[in-house]
Amino acid sequence: MRTFSNGSALAFVIALSVMACDTKNPGADGTVGDSTVDDTGAAGGDPPPPDPGDAIVVETTIGPVYAEYPDLGAFPGLVGVPNLDDDDEVGGPDWDQVGEAGGDNDFALATVETQGRPVELSLTGEGLRIYSADGLILGDGGESEATLSGIESADLRIEFSDFLVQGLLTVTDVERSESFEVALTASPLFFNHHLQAAEMTMATAISGWGYDNDEFIEGYEDILGNNFNRMVGGRYDNDPWVQDEFEFGYATSPDAHLDVIFDTHRNGQGAPGDGLDDFPEDEYEGPDWLIVNWGPRNALSVDYGGNFEISPPVTVDGTHYPYGRVYYGGTPGYEPLRATQLAVESMEVQKPFMPDSTWLCVGHVDEFTTTIPDPTAPKGFRFVLSDTRSAWTLLEGLDPDTNLPQYAPGGWSGHSIDTIGEIVDDGALRSLNSEIQEILDEQKAIFVEELGLDEEDILYMPSLFEEPNGCGSWVAALIPGMANLIVDTVGDRTTVFLADPFMRSDVSDQASDPLISHVQDLFPDTMDLVFLDDWEVYHMGLGEVHCGSNVEREVDNAWWEDAGHLITQEVGR
Repeated sequence: MRTFSNGSALAFVIALSVMACDTKNPGADGTVGDSTVDDTGAAGGDPPPPDPGDAIVVETTIGPVYAEYPDLGAFPGLVGVPNLDDDDEVGGPDWDQVGEAGGDNDFALATVETQGRPVELSLTGEGLRIYSADGLILGDGGESEATLSGIESADLRIEFSDFLVQGLLTVTDVERSESFEVALTASPLFFNHHLQAAEMTMATAISGWGYDNDEFIEGYEDILGNNFNRMVGGRYDNDPWVQDEFEFGYATSPDAHLDVIFDTHRNGQGAPGDGLDDFPEDEYEGPDWLIVNWGPRNALSVDYGGNFEISPPVTVDGTHYPYGRVYYGGTPGYEPLRATQLAVESMEVQKPFMPDSTWLCVGHVDEFTTTIPDPTAPKGFRFVLSDTRSAWTLLEGLDPDTNLPQYAPGGWSGHSIDTIGEIVDDGALRSLNSEIQEILDEQKAIFVEELGLDEEDILYMPSLFEEPNGCGSWVAALIPGMANLIVDTVGDRTTVFLADPFMRSDVSDQASDPLISHVQDLFPDTMDLVFLDDWEVYHMGLGEVHCGSNVEREVDNAWWEDAGHLITQEVGR
């Protein structure tokens, strides 16, 4: 018989069988998060539970569970985060230390009020551990049953080995032969969408080889100030493609939170350690952060972060996705790594789908789609889609003799186009963009179906494409791709950073640009627009503002309340 003091000389009596061992990874004392619990013990604004009297009660951060009030114990029940970070920075996940990691704070918390009667605990499920004040009492190679005896209460810490691990804790009042259940569920991994407020925006400062992105960086700094991170280009091989290197995500619960970086296998487009490959580790690795990826390292462009996007919350065919849906571009035979797809699919809450982005030279969905917040919109956002028809309409209404000094140079610096008339009168360009519009219309139909969009939800961004040297029959933006934008936050205002189209004779006078004026009229007046000069480093490098930037965002998530319907219950059905 093993004994546990729980802060006193009173004993836990541990009995019976050993539970199957999970092959993943644990930690040791928890800290309570910031979930709102009113003074009745009920979560949010729910009516208070009935008086438990002298019943056995499991108290959780969001309220009590007992035989006559099992509601908060129902799936997903008592939720937590996977204990996969390295809180004591010893070089491995805390799960591997079986409750001994210093400073570990990644536990779901509960207190069993025994009323002085013996209480039997039974744990079903793998990849979980339950600790008392004196150490491990249930799970992961330890006992599957334990009895609390001779004590008034016991504080418990529940640890999960991975995302969406599930278990079931059965609590039995031995004297009254009365039992109730508490489901145990680890948070899925969530990725951020554009309705979440921005906390920190970042881009690489580039200088060398005869060009720089000073105006791009300064444009961000002027607006965002201390909420912008100027990444040192010299430290990262002057790699500008911040969006492609990694994606921000998180797991969360009432008692713990884990920030996550999906560090793609891009590796700075070279060997591991090249370019921005080490930036997530340099900037974020440590307590309460987890850096993950899936599959082999032989990643293609479709595996980069610019080809991985998340919609705002949507309802599709009667199913609500409160944290949006993931989408990544590809086509059978040329698509993101299957390991990545399977990992994202397994999280269930942001059910992914795959439009086709492979008609583009770089092949990223952020080159022709995005979303922007709009509180006046029926769904709270607008879906932005590249559109050649509106571009032709605009250009045909302009003076054909308007000089385009930004477009005029050839080679790396421009498109060898002197005037608007040269664009309008180019029959081959029109034919190409007619074909592209057919593709865009096909992709629109996919997004309408997968996101439940109506026509009023869509904003059409004037866009034209060309076949750049080295891309064969694949295309990239001729007019800087304004759909490839960053949604940011300044104070309480949404601020959108997007590429300056330079469709004007005076490059220094944005007010004279008809495309800028059109987009300003197109976008809701609830936001501010900032047109950045991304021409040399980004536009001519076949990317735009979104490709060269990344954003940390605030988290407002209670998935245990509003996303349980999306998660398959594997234990305790």
